[in-house]
Amino acid sequence: MSATPDKKIFEIDPTGHYIPKGATEVSLKESMGYIPEFAVYSMVHKMGLREGMERAYGFPISHFDGPVVDRDTGEYKYPEDPTMYPICRINHPNGDYCFMYPHAMMAFFDKGVEDVFTTRMD
Repeated sequence: MSATPDKKIFEIDPTGHYIPKGATEVSLKESMGYIPEFAVYSMVHKMGLREGMERAYGFPISHFDGPVVDRDTGEYKYPEDPTMYPICRINHPNGDYCFMYPHAMMAFFDKGVEDVFTTRMD
């Protein structure tokens, strides 16, 4: 299953921030925990990415107000905090995608929806 002909489902270190600083692809994958399984659940059950991940997670996820997330790079900025860079971009075949950050912070972009949905799934 591929998200689009030119996109992988899981893009590790999409901004190239971590690997040049000594992280390995394996260590970044390990840091993702169960999050990839939640994404696969959404695809197997033909649900939107956020909806399926929330169902697989088993708990309601709440939106955080305040962060600004770049739709293309995934850079996550919150007032007075350092910029966070995504560990992974997850591309859903339906056009939804999300970025995952350290500490299980997430930024979801649902196809056709302008606003970002930010949350934590830990």
